[in-house]
Amino acid sequence: MQTVVTSPEALKRAALPYRAWLGQARRCALAAWFPLALTAAVLVLYAPSIAYPVHWDDPSWYAQGQGMSLIELLRAVPTYQFYRPLTMHVARLLTTPGGVVRVVGAHVLQIGAHLAIALGVFVLALRMGLGCWPARLAALLFALHPFSFQAVAWQGAHQPLSTLAAVASVLAADAYAVGLRAGRRRVGLLLTSVAAYAAGLLLQESVLPLVWVFGWIALDAPRRTPLPRRERLWPLGHLALTCAYAAVWLSIPRTQEITGQGFQPIVLAYLLQGVAFPLGWPLVQVGAADWPVGMLLAALAAGAGLLVWAAARGTSRRIATLGALWVASSIAPVWAGLGWDYVSVGPRLFYAAAPGVALLFAAASPLTGRGGRRARAIWLALLVALPLAVCIRDGADQQRLAEAAFRHQSRAIDVMASRPG
Repeated sequence: MQTVVTSPEALKRAALPYRAWLGQARRCALAAWFPLALTAAVLVLYAPSIAYPVHWDDPSWYAQGQGMSLIELLRAVPTYQFYRPLTMHVARLLTTPGGVVRVVGAHVLQIGAHLAIALGVFVLALRMGLGCWPARLAALLFALHPFSFQAVAWQGAHQPLSTLAAVASVLAADAYAVGLRAGRRRVGLLLTSVAAYAAGLLLQESVLPLVWVFGWIALDAPRRTPLPRRERLWPLGHLALTCAYAAVWLSIPRTQEITGQGFQPIVLAYLLQGVAFPLGWPLVQVGAADWPVGMLLAALAAGAGLLVWAAARGTSRRIATLGALWVASSIAPVWAGLGWDYVSVGPRLFYAAAPGVALLFAAASPLTGRGGRRARAIWLALLVALPLAVCIRDGADQQRLAEAAFRHQSRAIDVMASRPG
């Protein structure tokens, strides 16, 4: 029998591969825990919606553009008052040749798009200079925002895919701008941004008001790395796409029962509730539903203004401005173009503004670590605990309401089917 004698140094060298693997596994776990937790949160809220059937005007919507190719859809459909050819093409892909909607696939697509946007909001918050925990808060608040439930749980809503394209375009544009400041011109990123923005426009017009974000990114170069003026002209491609799309969109006749009834105070109050959504719960408790519209609008505007102020104080005016302008540009067209009868049953119309709201809360969250113990506790309650509690409570309520509504719909269909003739 032969005995091999080795030194402690040799044993240490032999253990290095295992130790390196362990460290790598630890880093992977630290990097993966939040995306996994975010995925779990989204699935808990939205996985039950996979069982929801088609409803509302789904049958007529999925019949739009039947038998038409994407090229033909680009010329607009005379039976539809909006210009959304790519959304129609997706609807055709989700419909069998026999006219049956692939409902499960449509729901999975909506949930997947929503989760991808939440992860995109996380990356965007980091890119804007926020820390990991504020960025995680932004992603979580976006994922669970109570005004997003209809847009995600309804497989026929157009907002998630278009907003995903917008966020992807912004992230690619920001990466391109960062490369320019470092002396690297990565044209592929710019082309990706332009292509994603074009796709977003063809999915839904809600992407159009965000065209200013590209100019903001181009002009937001750090003072220590000034760029030549010609290097800041790249957003002109996005602007040209916007003008071309707007010309086509405006040429299509509108249904006046839906559009052209804007600037109603109650619509603005409803949309501002999506910004200051933690106030909804307390306001209901004090009977705000019976208040005059002007009084309710003032309270919600004050709440939204306080959030913007807290974001500027917590992080910087730069991020507060970005979040506030994102929200304002997303809700302004809804307020200007749609009436209360339509908006009151369409919280999905707020969906494009939700990333801006998430950025505002994330930017304000550093206040939870400032001041005395009482001040930190107050900010923690207002900026983290209450918003998350409202998201969870409202999400559970909407989930129960949707399930009850679809049970009623199924029973009604069964009763109608059982009648003779």
